[in-house]
Amino acid sequence: MQKLLVEMEPTGHCWKAFANWLEKQGGIKVALVNPYATKQAKELDDNSQTKFDRTVRLRLTSSQVTVMDNGLHEIVYHRCLYGEKREGMDWIPYLRYIARKPCSLRNSGIYGMMPKSMQTYLDGCESSERGRILKVLAELTERSGFDSALNTINEAIRYKAMDPASLQNLYTAVHIWMFHRASHECAERNFCDEGHLFS
Repeated sequence: MQKLLVEMEPTGHCWKAFANWLEKQGGIKVALVNPYATKQAKELDDNSQTKFDRTVRLRLTSSQVTVMDNGLHEIVYHRCLYGEKREGMDWIPYLRYIARKPCSLRNSGIYGMMPKSMQTYLDGCESSERGRILKVLAELTERSGFDSALNTINEAIRYKAMDPASLQNLYTAVHIWMFHRASHECAERNFCDEGHLFS
């Protein structure tokens, strides 16, 4: 079996989860490299046969890792999972941080990891409201998870709710409706299970 060596520059902390995932796949070895050393090695490339002769590119987003060839054509993609429970990225610290510095959103690296609908929503908001909106998103994510906050964003785009108060109200309305629907389905199921309904 041929082993694959993946070299990573340890910048930030995102590489840790990906490196752990790669090593669990079997047949993949991860090595950390110094960016300066990588540059030096490229300059001193002697074309020896011991080097791996095929380069792949990785596109990392909040939801997936895409492996691409040199022509940037997709080879395969994998959903990003983090931590012991194999869950998605923990957005709360990032949303809280960028809520304090909303002007740096596009330069933070967080923006590129956000789902497209969230990027679209934040681009459409008044810049003066962006920090408060990001704070609301952090609160919603903490309350019921990132997917729930993202669903609220999608509904906000649909209803053109572009301010923090409207976003909060929309979240409340959507979740009250979902709670009542789930309660109603549960009550119906229990009612049926107890033999109250006959066909």
